Amino acid sequence: MNTWLYQLSERRWPRKKFLRDVREGQNLEWYHRKIVGECTPSRGDALFFFYAPTGAKIPGICGSAVIDGLDAQEETISFRVVRPTNRLREDPWWDKSVKKLVNKIRGGCPRGTLFYMQNDQRDSMSIGIKAWLQ
Repeated sequence: MNTWLYQLSERRWPRKKFLRDVREGQNLEWYHRKIVGECTPSRGDALFFFYAPTGAKIPGICGSAVIDGLDAQEETISFRVVRPTNRLREDPWWDKSVKKLVNKIRGGCPRGTLFYMQNDQRDSMSIGIKAWLQ
């Protein structure tokens, strides 16, 4: 199982729409563009949603999901939204530690939609979210 960061742009995906449309338990399909990593997302992989700070009023980690599939030809990814998305939607994790982690994940390539996460990055993400929500 791999882990991915899905980068959202406030301009293309307004936060208001995310708050309205993304809830735990939902199955969704979204468009993706550039995939950055050593492999491609597949069924069962974990996914974290991230609002990039450029142009975002409230940036940060705002949810998570489990990937159901990827259609490379159509450039879509399907997934099931999971916990703790409902809490993170309202209060995204955004502090110095997540800024540093996201910059490391993106590896100097801030333009992209899906970014592969190393195991240590996945672990840091999980620990950081748990601490943020306590």
